Amino acid sequence: MKNILSILKEYGDLLEDVSFNAVARHPLADEFELLEKLNMTPDDCSSCDVLWVFEDGIVFTSFFSTIDTIKKSHVIYRFDEEARNGGQHFSVATMQFPLRKIHIENGLKYLSKWLKDEKNNIRKMKPPEFVKITTEDICL
Repeated sequence: MKNILSILKEYGDLLEDVSFNAVARHPLADEFELLEKLNMTPDDCSSCDVLWVFEDGIVFTSFFSTIDTIKKSHVIYRFDEEARNGGQHFSVATMQFPLRKIHIENGLKYLSKWLKDEKNNIRKMKPPEFVKITTEDICL
């Protein structure tokens, strides 16, 4: 685990107030000091890429708000064993806006449970295979 955490920290500081070892690659609406330094407002926070530790690898997850589009909430999973650090990737569309830490926390809770429940099915996937896993808004 320590080795995975050191790799994760190469991407940035761990998110505070989130119960996962995760790094956000874009600011979130409740990171007020960071937003001020970047001359941004919470309304500028409509997407965020997150890298997080799950078991013995790093999972890449793209969260984006669909509040201003016709797209609905959904989650897509892609597995590519050739990719660095395990190759697991999620794309999460949510109706939540602006994106806050609680939305990331709720999404990661759902995704970690899904990964545990689907472990055997994931092993059978032929990379790079895409799977739509839900149309539920997992960030609520």
